[in-house]
Amino acid sequence: MEQYAAWIVVAITTVSALGLGYRQLRIRQWLKQNEVSLSTADIAYHRWSIRRRLAGCVLLLILAAMIAGLYVFQIAQGLDELLTLGEQIKGTGQKLTIEQEAFLYRSLRYVAVLLVILMLLFFLAGWDIISIRRFGFRHRQRIRDDRRAMLERQLPLLYAERRAAQDADSPSAGESS
Repeated sequence: MEQYAAWIVVAITTVSALGLGYRQLRIRQWLKQNEVSLSTADIAYHRWSIRRRLAGCVLLLILAAMIAGLYVFQIAQGLDELLTLGEQIKGTGQKLTIEQEAFLYRSLRYVAVLLVILMLLFFLAGWDIISIRRFGFRHRQRIRDDRRAMLERQLPLLYAERRAAQDADSPSAGESS
């Protein structure tokens, strides 16, 4: 059952990585077509985000391959057997053979690399979240500045129109006699 769940995870991870990678390539095409209308900061943001996300897709594919490798190379099964053997010989003082020790160390290095790749994926995801927040903050600030500039241009005109309307509605001093 565990092996089936792992293969399902491998399939989902592979399909997700390929789908997200394809989407990033499409976004890269869109960026090339629309570079003229974007600011240099926006172009740089999009380029870096595409690179980060494509790197994440590659890491997802490597992670899927390594999870599959746990079962293809029978690392998970060998570790389960060593665990069972360890429980059986717990009180006897018996030690692992040279082949078992070599397999154990090789397997632990394999799992350590798998975990480092997973950590790199989380690092990239965090970096992307921070970049998205900065991008959003920069654009919200630009919208606020544009709104403030628009109000500074429009308010004097609005006040002038109100004064003109009030002057037209109020009776002039020469007509009251």
